[in-house]
Amino acid sequence: MPLSEDIRLIKRRRQDLRIWLIENDMTLKELADAAGIKPPSLDSHLNKQTMPVDHHRVLVSGANGLKKAVPACLLPSPKNLRPGRKPRPSFTSATV
Repeated sequence: MPLSEDIRLIKRRRQDLRIWLIENDMTLKELADAAGIKPPSLDSHLNKQTMPVDHHRVLVSGANGLKKAVPACLLPSPKNLRPGRKPRPSFTSATV
């Protein structure tokens, strides 16, 4: 999938989440508090294609004092990624 389509999908998902939050009288701060992270961290996760499994599970289950469970289609896919840069491919030189 081209990058521009990914960006459009993320923007659309964020817009749908904002509408859902307004309709359910909730805020991003409430979601962040329930997930146990700060609002800027949650905002960063929501702008990506994946988010940590533990945070996703809390939001989808409606645990930790959330008024209502967040529909999974409004959140990034759950996946635990290692922090930091991806390792560079190693090129081995053939010795003759």
